[in-house]
Amino acid sequence: MAARFSEQAALLEREKRNADHSATVDIYATATRGENDTAVYIKDEMRLGVQLSLPLYTSGALTAAVSQADADYQKMKAITQATLARLKDRGNSAFGAVKSTTVKIDALNALIQAAELHAESIGRGVLAGVGSYGDLSRAEVELLEARRQRSNELLKFSQAWAALSVITSRIDSIFERGLMLQPF
Repeated sequence: MAARFSEQAALLEREKRNADHSATVDIYATATRGENDTAVYIKDEMRLGVQLSLPLYTSGALTAAVSQADADYQKMKAITQATLARLKDRGNSAFGAVKSTTVKIDALNALIQAAELHAESIGRGVLAGVGSYGDLSRAEVELLEARRQRSNELLKFSQAWAALSVITSRIDSIFERGLMLQPF
């Protein structure tokens, strides 16, 4: 946000310096009242006018001040653009992490369903006298491992979502428009 305000301040300074090179039209109004203690004398005077100022010569210092103000503005503009690019890059990375973890979670959900069906079929086989309890315990271990992996991916998803939310809120508040995420 500081970069945005610095850019605006530099732009205003540049415009102020450029105004010294331009013609100006001033409107003025005055009212005076004069009294004299020794005589009965009261003078009321009111003036209303327009004044035109044309700069015929500007010194090198004034031209240098304008050039410096323009350079400062260009610098602040570049800093603002670099900040925007950095925030967009972070946003794209965070969005990629969200997408990646979502795909992994979907795959792990399918793996959990398959492991549940596998453990259930082995359990039926054990009851029927076809399978062993060792096979059943290995199938349940696979199921627990798949659930553990899904829990880890859900944690990564939460972290990536939080990072994306923080970055997009910064971009929205600074640059007054949302982050346009491009598909990868």
